[in-house]
Amino acid sequence: MSETARLSRNTLFSFLTMMFRLLTNVIVFWLIARIYGKAIFGQFTTAHTFATVFILFADFGLDVLLATELPRRIENGYKLFNTLFTIKIIFSVIAFLSMNSLAFFYSFSFEVKILISFFSFYVVFSTFTNYFNALFKGKEKLEYETRISFIVNSGTLIFTLIFIYFDLGILWVAGVFVSIRIIGLILATYYSYHLLPEISFKFDLSEVKSIKNDIIIFGVFFLFGNLFFQLDTILLAFWQGDESVGIYQSVFKLMMLPIVIPDIFVASLMPTLSRLNVIDKDKWKAIGFFFNKLLMIIAVPITIFIFLYAEQILIFIYNKEEFLQATSLMQIFAFILFIRFFCEAFGLSLTTSKNQIKRMYIVIFGTFLNFSLNYFLIPRYGPLGAGITSLATNLAVGILYVLGGASMMNGWLKNLRLLRFLFITVTVILLFLCIFYFNLWYLIPLPFFVYSILVYQFMISTEEKKYFTELPILKRKGV
Repeated sequence: MSETARLSRNTLFSFLTMMFRLLTNVIVFWLIARIYGKAIFGQFTTAHTFATVFILFADFGLDVLLATELPRRIENGYKLFNTLFTIKIIFSVIAFLSMNSLAFFYSFSFEVKILISFFSFYVVFSTFTNYFNALFKGKEKLEYETRISFIVNSGTLIFTLIFIYFDLGILWVAGVFVSIRIIGLILATYYSYHLLPEISFKFDLSEVKSIKNDIIIFGVFFLFGNLFFQLDTILLAFWQGDESVGIYQSVFKLMMLPIVIPDIFVASLMPTLSRLNVIDKDKWKAIGFFFNKLLMIIAVPITIFIFLYAEQILIFIYNKEEFLQATSLMQIFAFILFIRFFCEAFGLSLTTSKNQIKRMYIVIFGTFLNFSLNYFLIPRYGPLGAGITSLATNLAVGILYVLGGASMMNGWLKNLRLLRFLFITVTVILLFLCIFYFNLWYLIPLPFFVYSILVYQFMISTEEKKYFTELPILKRKGV
């Protein structure tokens, strides 16, 4: 299989996996917000956010490390798997006990305490499934993760719809999140044995000495790299309460839909780029260039659309006036989205070139900056203050990513075809503004269509177009 075909195949399965997960989460959280109201929505998302944070601790970068190092360890990959799995057990037990301790000792509402306890089991099942998924990524067998994602997320959605239809309480919905993850873990274990029969689930720390520095670097980065984006919700829960969390999360959950796009590419590109950085630096750089260009192209129309139609999106999605106070917050997140798209390729270049320690220091700085700004802004401005903090933090981290990945900057402006890109962007902005101010909402698809045609014709090179034409689904259709 050619490198282009391999990348296209991995990207397709990564896209399907994340879309199953993301669409399920968007629909489920949308239903909770619309049917239960912002208070219960705030309670549920508070517990879910804490679960997400404790999953970060339980994972501690072990999944990313496994997916990155397996392509470099063809002969003894199972030893790395066994050692990291042992460490994973230890971190998962600590995360489970810590989350229940938080629910017991902190003065949350009774409903939030119960939900946090429910989700502590979700943490355990999810973190082990994530680890097996990292094995699939490292072996570039992303179709296994896709199968599991489809079963787990379709099951979650179906049972949630049933429970909501019968007007059951929010704890039933939390129970669905937990119980379906058990099925996913069983399937992941089965596929892992099929892919790497040498693995075992015994305590094995034989490889710790050779990877201990990588564990620390990847772990600290993974924890802080995700924490600075989740910290706003946690601090709102501590300092403002359920309703403020509900307002903030009503935007945050919607923004996860476009923000997951870079994650799709990262999941598919990371194993390949890690391997190419060792054997073919020129190809590593060429793919990095294209990744950066593609994310920039995708970000522009989405950012413009969200900023202009923030209020209309909130009305359409939630159909409750109580969520309209999140309009300014959503416009802030439009810029956050653009920043994250722009900087992701530079961050990935650090990871795949064995410069993860730079990313680690950057995200530690970002987390402390986020906490410091939130300390002053949340008490005064509530969810809007948290949004401003998130924008400032993402901008600072993004700038440092670009500076840290400066080796990728050589030739970047030429590769992006900057003048053409600016002309296309201005054209699309004008189209959007005309449609917005003259209230021609039925023409909203037009700027996206025009933008896609112009970008494909004038921004994508002949060589880069192969990444699209070699997608397995297109080749089967004879495209």
